[in-house]
Parts: sequence; C-alpha cells; structure tokens
Amino acid sequence: MQPIHAPAGQRTVLKKIRQGSIPMEFDYAIEPATPGTPLEGLMEVTASQWILPQAPKQFPLETRHRIKRGMWNTFFTITIIPDVDVVVTQPEDSSGGGKPSMFLWLILAIAVLIVVAAAGMMLMSQPPSS
Repeated sequence: MQPIHAPAGQRTVLKKIRQGSIPMEFDYAIEPATPGTPLEGLMEVTASQWILPQAPKQFPLETRHRIKRGMWNTFFTITIIPDVDVVVTQPEDSSGGGKPSMFLWLILAIAVLIVVAAAGMMLMSQPPSS
C-alpha cells in the first residue's frame, strides 16, 4: 500500500468495501506528517449487518490500528479525521491489510475435500477392467 497523506480536519477514507462477507483484518500505522507533533484525531468505522446499517464507531487516533471486519459486514468503511496532518501506512510485519482470515482457508479446505471425495467416488464406481 502506498502511504496515504491525510490533511488535518478532513475526512480521509482508508478503505471502502461495498460487497462481500469474508471476515478480514486491516492494519494501519499512523504517524504525524511533522515528526514530534502529537497524534490527535479520530478513526471512524462504519459497517452494516448485511443491509442493516450500524451506528459508526469512533476511536481516538493511535500509532497503530487493527480493525476487524466481521462475517456479515457487507458495507464497510474506514475513515480518519485527523487534527494534524498524518501519513498512514501498512506495516511490513502486518498480517492485515485486507487479507482474508482463517475463514477463507476453511472454505478452501472444504472445497478441496469435496473435490477429492468426488474423484475417489468416481474411481471406485468404475467397473474393473478385464
């Protein structure tokens, strides 16, 4: 992810998802654009339970934010409103950044199991060759 420069007093959207139901985790590092300036402002997470909107959740800006998107959060937006100019990045050691969680691996494992079982049943149902 390229660094995002968010000016003071303006709403800056970090992530906006309009569809999908795969749980994900997003990891952001936030630093003041001017070193030594205290970090101030808000992070706002707006989500919906399927199509039913939920009230936005606001958190004070911190140097590191990990936000989890749940299974049914179809519409999901992460916004920051800093009081000082900030730079937002995704840390190199991040396992987040929108990567699907273990849920996706579980779905993939089940799909592979079904394919292997179907192939085995097909092989076993063939009559023996003489």
